[in-house]
Amino acid sequence: MSAAPSGRVFSLRARVAFNRPVGPGIWRLGIRAPLIARAIRPGQFVNLVCGPPQDPQHPPPFSVFRVDGDVVECLGQVVGRGTTRLSRLKAGDDLDCFGPLGRGFRVPRGRDVHHVMVAGGIGVAPFYALGKIIRSAPGRKALLYGAATPRHLVCLPEFREACLRVETIAVKGGPRKGFVTRLLEAYLERTPGPWQLYACGPTPMLKAVWALALARGIPCQLSLETPMACGMGLCKGCSFPRRGAEGFTLTCREGPVYEAAAIDFDHPAAAGH
Repeated sequence: MSAAPSGRVFSLRARVAFNRPVGPGIWRLGIRAPLIARAIRPGQFVNLVCGPPQDPQHPPPFSVFRVDGDVVECLGQVVGRGTTRLSRLKAGDDLDCFGPLGRGFRVPRGRDVHHVMVAGGIGVAPFYALGKIIRSAPGRKALLYGAATPRHLVCLPEFREACLRVETIAVKGGPRKGFVTRLLEAYLERTPGPWQLYACGPTPMLKAVWALALARGIPCQLSLETPMACGMGLCKGCSFPRRGAEGFTLTCREGPVYEAAAIDFDHPAAAGH
């Protein structure tokens, strides 16, 4: 199972501490939200809104990248109107913040495992916070990070601090070319198990990691990127098929983090995500 939600969800007006670009169309936003900062766990998310109250657009969800005191930090990428507005916020601006939402990653206790975090694009966001809470023997904690180009590989000093070992790959350019699953396959071949995988990124990447984990019997937690509208399970827009059982799960409420064995990427309904 994923880690349980912290319980209380806060809806508050937060103030921007900083907002700066870190890559092509990618920004790092810090907001002062002490109640959320104290409650949120790696893999949970927040909804951020800075548009006018009458705007019908649903608030976009963001995994939390880092918590520094009372400041909650998120990584975002411009993909539409809402994220464009957020990218233009300045220190001192206000916005609405709702969270923590969903269920986050669960770190296995009492087992000597090799923790491997697999990230695609902006899906790298939760792995700073996760890397910080994982306690492991030296050399048994790593982040494998893929992006479109080397310029899209962001915040590498921070991730190296939290995850100890970071390997990167880009689809176009750079010394290593390809998808992050190529890194994962090579890493599993040369490092001793047992392993615990954690993955967050685009759906095709998640499906590939899911299939590899199931085929090899490796425990794996996946943070799904299904579209989320309300963030509370009311609209049913983020449903995803379960594995080995009829019915669907609501990603915003029962996820976004799931054990790989609990979900079904082969189900026809999964193709729309």
